[in-house]
Parts: sequence; structure tokens; C-alpha cells
Amino acid sequence: MTIQDDIRQRDLSGKTVREMDEQEKLEIKRRFDEFVELVKTRKVQVDAPTPPRQVAKWNPLAQGGRRS
Repeated sequence: MTIQDDIRQRDLSGKTVREMDEQEKLEIKRRFDEFVELVKTRKVQVDAPTPPRQVAKWNPLAQGGRRS
């Protein structure tokens, strides 16, 4: 097993960028670039959110109610 194969399997989620060496930083960048390409190729279309329904203030007199 080469060092490159080893770093591809390494869990880097617990390290901050400041704690990483150059090789680990390059691996994080490679993983991110791979992720971006996957997202681009899927061409996922996100639907626009539906606008909230407009709520009218309830007025009993407008509904034919009686005033007491």
C-alpha cells in the first residue's frame, strides 16, 4: 500500500486545516473537487419554494354576522 492510497482512506474530519500537513490539505482539496464534479454532473434542479398563502383578517360583519 502506498502513502497516497493510505491518505485517501484516512479520516480527516477531526482535524482543523491548521493541524493538517501539506499532503492532507491536498487530499481535502481533491475530495472537495470530486464532490463539486459529482454535483455538477447530476444536474439537480431545485424547485422554487411555494409562496406562503395570504391570510385575510377575519371580519364577522363582512360574513353577514350581526352586531349585538
